[in-house]
Amino acid sequence: MDLLFFSPAQDETHRILDGLLRNIIHRERLLTCSSIEQLRRAMIHGSYDLLAGVFFPRTQLDLSDLLKMREHFRDLPIVLILPDSDADTVARGHGLRPRFLTYADADFHELMAVVTRILLRRATHHYPLTEFAGR
Repeated sequence: MDLLFFSPAQDETHRILDGLLRNIIHRERLLTCSSIEQLRRAMIHGSYDLLAGVFFPRTQLDLSDLLKMREHFRDLPIVLILPDSDADTVARGHGLRPRFLTYADADFHELMAVVTRILLRRATHHYPLTEFAGR
């Protein structure tokens, strides 16, 4: 049960978000992709049990690359952090059908609450509480 994190820029915002994600999911369960090629390999050749994806495209090119791969994300709940709030960027971002959409300059607390809720719902769906109780 892994969380996929796509963030091509390794800047301060990336480090903050990475740290916040590591607070809600075990380090070994966070699959970080820093390039579209890494993401492509993870989605096509990986044997991951993905619960959700947090996508942080930093440029229009990153967003275009994600849109080209959208069929691979069809069953994956996506949380999308867009680089800007331009109407065209937002419209294109909706092409990924995200469960939650926010912007790079936003406060990430609401985003983390949404990611936590998605992970809890998906994990409970994969492993019902009765399995943990030994029933």
